[in-house]
Amino acid sequence: MKTIGFCIAKGGTGKTPLLAEEFSFDGVQIFQEELDQIQKNFRVKLKYEKVILNQVNFSYAIHKKYIEALQGVKGYEFFMLPHDVKVKESQSLKLPIQIHSPGGKFSKAISELAGALV
Repeated sequence: MKTIGFCIAKGGTGKTPLLAEEFSFDGVQIFQEELDQIQKNFRVKLKYEKVILNQVNFSYAIHKKYIEALQGVKGYEFFMLPHDVKVKESQSLKLPIQIHSPGGKFSKAISELAGALV
């Protein structure tokens, strides 16, 4: 079973990493409903505005389909972290991806994401 992670950053802004699969897409909708209920019950103000699509393989038709579906959802900023074998290699070598593959597609995408989250 895949899980959706959620974190609250400073200012009460939420970010969600998810995979390009049906359950993740449904999970975003369910999560938003639950978050709305929490905000109502506890009178807190949280913004849930960034979604991180992880391990995207642009050669898979199903991933392209989910990307299209997600981009049609208003109110969120989407970031895509591509599938990259260099990530697994860097883990096995115990090196940060930015050192193991500094010009790679994942390194570029993670740097863009980090800039948007700061």
